[in-house]
Amino acid sequence: MIPDVNKLISETNLEARPYQHRLIEKALHCYLDKNFRSVMIEAPCGAGKTSVCLCIIRGLQQVYPDLEVGWFSMRRNLLLQAERENKDKNINARVHFISMFEKSLPPQLIHGSENAAARRMVLIDECLPGDTLVEVIHNNEVIKLPLVDVVENGMGTHVL
Repeated sequence: MIPDVNKLISETNLEARPYQHRLIEKALHCYLDKNFRSVMIEAPCGAGKTSVCLCIIRGLQQVYPDLEVGWFSMRRNLLLQAERENKDKNINARVHFISMFEKSLPPQLIHGSENAAARRMVLIDECLPGDTLVEVIHNNEVIKLPLVDVVENGMGTHVL
C-alpha cells in the first residue's frame, strides 16, 4: 500500500511543487504496486530531484522499515548537498551517503540489517554515461552491467 503522499510531504519542510508531488506518488506506485525494481527520474537541473528521491526513500522506509539505502555519487559535493537537504528539509530518510571512490561499504548494504530478509536499495546520483560499468552480484556470480545515464546539453535532455 502506498503511503499518503500529502501526509509524507507535510511531515517535512519541503514545499513540493505539483510535478514533484506527482513524481513521488508515481515512483512509490511503481515500486509498491507494480513491483518495479528500478525507476529513473529525469528532470532539469534545479527541479528538485534530490528532495523527490529523499521523499521516495522515506515513503519506502515507512512501508519497509528495514530498508537500507546507499546513495552513491562520484562527486562528494553532491553527497554533502543531499545529506544537508535531507536534514534541512526535515525529510530524514535513513541513507548512507557514499562516494564511489570509497574502499569499503557500510556492512548494512552488503549484509542487510539483523533481519535476514532486509531490503537494500542503491541510488546513483549523476554518474558517468557511456563506458561506465556497474558490478552486481546475481546468484553468487559477478555481472558487469552498462550504466545508462541522463546527459544534459544545450539542446535539452536526452536519455542515452
